[in-house]
Amino acid sequence: WTAEEDERLRHVVALRGESQWKRIAAEVGTRNHVQCLQRWKKVLRPGLKKGNWTDAEDELLARLVEAGNFKNWGVVAAQLAGRTSKQCRERWQHHLNP
Repeated sequence: WTAEEDERLRHVVALRGESQWKRIAAEVGTRNHVQCLQRWKKVLRPGLKKGNWTDAEDELLARLVEAGNFKNWGVVAAQLAGRTSKQCRERWQHHLNP
């Protein structure tokens, strides 16, 4: 993705909202709807956290998993602001799982 494509995607999502991805992709002009959706949700979405996890996030993730929510990582991610289901699953499996 180029900086120009990212800016077009940000602009179109601001105008249209986070739905109608085929229409958004048509307005971006260089990517398909799946690519636009993935770029938005995994890279550009405001509030998305990347990088180091805090101790508080680790503790919350451990409590959620202990409560049995690990079967649905989307439910877990909804409780951790800015984190995706993949981030939660990988953090648990690779760093926190005893």
